[in-house]
Amino acid sequence: MCTGNLCRSALAEWYLRGRVGDAVEVASAGVHAPPGYPMDPPTAQALRELGGDGGGHVSRRLEPVHVRSADLVLGAAAGHRDDTVRLVPAALHRTFTIREFLRLAPPGAEPAGLVAAAARQRGRVRPPEGPYADDIGDPFGFPLEVARARAGEVAAAVDALIDLLGLSSAAR
Repeated sequence: MCTGNLCRSALAEWYLRGRVGDAVEVASAGVHAPPGYPMDPPTAQALRELGGDGGGHVSRRLEPVHVRSADLVLGAAAGHRDDTVRLVPAALHRTFTIREFLRLAPPGAEPAGLVAAAARQRGRVRPPEGPYADDIGDPFGFPLEVARARAGEVAAAVDALIDLLGLSSAAR
């Protein structure tokens, strides 16, 4: 999830779908999203350059039902993670930023227990330098070059997630 479900989370959803097809169920939403909008044009262009297609994207606001039905909830920034946990406090142990999850998930853990294993690492693994080190910046309103840079960050995180979850063999 991200703020408006127009850039980072939308790109992550459509990039992941393009990489692994139906191997996992994936959906995106924004904590403050205006419902019904297409992907931000520079982000859509950056996604196409990565080989993805988000032409079917329609923004939606994050609702408690989305969080309750998810096995894992990943946000672009710590503020999104925090907003999600305020919305559904019981989701604390399965809600992370994507970079935080990648940092906390122990290498070699079985995919089925990975979320719980990552949650147990909170407070045990040294946090990154700086308060926003686990965040991916918002490209909304910036030119294509910024959208490309952020798309590269999202794609790198999604590719690492694919490897971590053992979905590499499902990638097309």
